[in-house]
Amino acid sequence: MTTQWCAPFHWLSPPLVLAASLALAQAPLVERPTLTQGERWVLADGAYELVRVERDAYVFALPAERREIHLSRDLVPGAFIRGRVADWQLRPAPALSWPLRVGKWGVGIGQLRLRNEFDPIPVRVTWQVEAYEEIKVPAGTFPAFRVSYRLDLDAAPTSTGGLRAGRSFWSVTTWYAPAVRALVRAQFVGATGLDFELAALEPPVTPPAPASPPAVAKPAPPAAAPPAAAKPAPPAPPPLAARPASPPAAPEAALPPAAPPTPAPEGPRSDRWAVVVGIGRYDNPAIPTLRFAAADAEAFYDVLVNRAGFPKDHVLLFTERTERKPTLRNLKQALGTFLARRPQRNDLVVVFFAGHGAPEVDPRGIEADGLAKYLVPIDADPNDLYSTGLPMDEFQTIFDRLDAERAVVFLDTCYSGAAGGRTFAAARTRASRVDDLFLERLTRSRGRAIVAASRSNEVSIELPELGHGVFTYYLVRGLAGAADLDRDGIVVLQELYQYLEYQVAREARGAGGNQHPVLKGELEGQLPLVRVAPR
Repeated sequence: MTTQWCAPFHWLSPPLVLAASLALAQAPLVERPTLTQGERWVLADGAYELVRVERDAYVFALPAERREIHLSRDLVPGAFIRGRVADWQLRPAPALSWPLRVGKWGVGIGQLRLRNEFDPIPVRVTWQVEAYEEIKVPAGTFPAFRVSYRLDLDAAPTSTGGLRAGRSFWSVTTWYAPAVRALVRAQFVGATGLDFELAALEPPVTPPAPASPPAVAKPAPPAAAPPAAAKPAPPAPPPLAARPASPPAAPEAALPPAAPPTPAPEGPRSDRWAVVVGIGRYDNPAIPTLRFAAADAEAFYDVLVNRAGFPKDHVLLFTERTERKPTLRNLKQALGTFLARRPQRNDLVVVFFAGHGAPEVDPRGIEADGLAKYLVPIDADPNDLYSTGLPMDEFQTIFDRLDAERAVVFLDTCYSGAAGGRTFAAARTRASRVDDLFLERLTRSRGRAIVAASRSNEVSIELPELGHGVFTYYLVRGLAGAADLDRDGIVVLQELYQYLEYQVAREARGAGGNQHPVLKGELEGQLPLVRVAPR
């Protein structure tokens, strides 16, 4: 397979183009279709027949050409096979959230296998439902959902067409037409010969007439753009020291209106709340000291209050230097009582924790690895985390107790059991993997997201030259404006994550380490976090 490679791309069309797309009649509420064996899918190169319905895939075959196209049950392209050999194969395919709705997005981790490569390539897939629009193909004109996929590959091309260590990007765009329960077009950038269009209908179906646009089309929120080679690197923001309050925010009319029904977090009917925790020195001397965890929490608190406009009485700060210490009781009261009683439905809730994470053997628990995972309060007993630690599973309960529809948790901690990071091993503990399934389980509710400082089996690094953990250092800089990648004066969560992913991995690599932030959650549309001065 000839492989092409592409630079990072913008996830959403420019606002005016996207507004035109959304000028169609309101998209229908469409549940995931169920296909049956024997159905035919007529593409330009032939009539593919659904020959197998597997547990997690539909297999369409064109026997005369010895070709197969595999779609997941969510209709995500998963493999293209010629002559019994896969040109490419993605396992597992990312799970879309049905019913489809413009603005939905998600992230998944998998492996990509290529025809000429023996070893699978680690890949992270970010998907987004970008628009509901008319699409013209040989079979007719149909209203369809446009779904984009960005594949971040831990590999880069060589001059001879092979692969080497590095980073590359693929993109895939598909259009799903509810009227025919099928993908009617796919475009691949990164792999050749995989584009297709629906050529005919079997049985014949009369395409629906184009919908009339409403009188007024509202523009969508600005898109998050990953760091692109064509764009200059963001200018260095100010240092992390405490700053005076920013000037008053620009009037509401200066911002593009958020797509309904999600209200803008800085609108008149919404508010912002936060619990910020940093623990460097623990009561028990057996727990290793962290040099910069308290400084991380103070810097994060400062950017929320002095740059993001969070009211001071809406933000609780706990470190070993504050009057109220980050004990287990105080943390549970802040997370489970304060946040449950004060924020309202349209509000935004932010939680930040910098400190130790630790696993403990729990063979009768629900985790596949037999390990319970804990955030470690200042008064924890490392040999009895069950009664003195804050279980990560508690975040499910915390999320359930919130009236606020939007909540984001930032965790500058790790659970790998390795030396040098924000984790420790003690009696009845051993190395742990906080894998994707674990984080997905914690964020099953819509509007909840967790951004962790590192992948499973990586450490969360502290660097003396930064005076902070690497993750928090760039988290604070990003919220101060460096993550405003599209320069519209608003930092949204998706932009912030893309900025963190690039900067943290680069800094850790330069220090001889390996650290990649992880984002898990189900959100609809962009999630604005901070208003900054446009650049």
